[in-house]
Amino acid sequence: MNKGFTIVELVVVIIILGILAATALPRFVNLESEAYAAVADGVRGAFVSGVSMTKAKWRAQGSNSASSDMDLSGDGSNDSEVNGSGWIVGTTTAQDCDHILDILVEGGSTPITVNTATTGGAIANTAALAALIVADDDEAAGEWFGVGDNATAASIAVCYLAYAPNGFASGDPLVYFTYTLATGVVSDVTQGAF
Repeated sequence: MNKGFTIVELVVVIIILGILAATALPRFVNLESEAYAAVADGVRGAFVSGVSMTKAKWRAQGSNSASSDMDLSGDGSNDSEVNGSGWIVGTTTAQDCDHILDILVEGGSTPITVNTATTGGAIANTAALAALIVADDDEAAGEWFGVGDNATAASIAVCYLAYAPNGFASGDPLVYFTYTLATGVVSDVTQGAF
């Protein structure tokens, strides 16, 4: 008497393994974009804390109804400007999305690299944001990009804070959140692609 498996039993096992692989594979394929979103969620959390601490510091210093300069780096010199509502809007000389991200997050406990020369422009969708990042002369220099919704710095209303790891290519995930300068509102993380 033979003590082996029949061909039918082997075929059934192979079919079951194929079905399991087919259902599990899509779950593992999408891990890259989920990982990027998790990174963005973490930085967004640090950013929201920084915005809140800036507002609290503004209130502690007297809640000036006009725009005022503040020292957010801790070096004793005024390096950032807050509007009359206490929301950070950039450096002491210009609205600057890179600076906002840099001063609130990069200098803190969450180490990130901020590209400091991204030019803003009209951003209607993720593709427009991706195009501005790709067009940046030194996009390989940073993983985080602060992009204003207007090429004229004085007219920026919304900052798009995007995560694009070094070496990104077409089809790679692009995740970002927004910060509204006038109100201090920080959006949830949005996922797209280059």
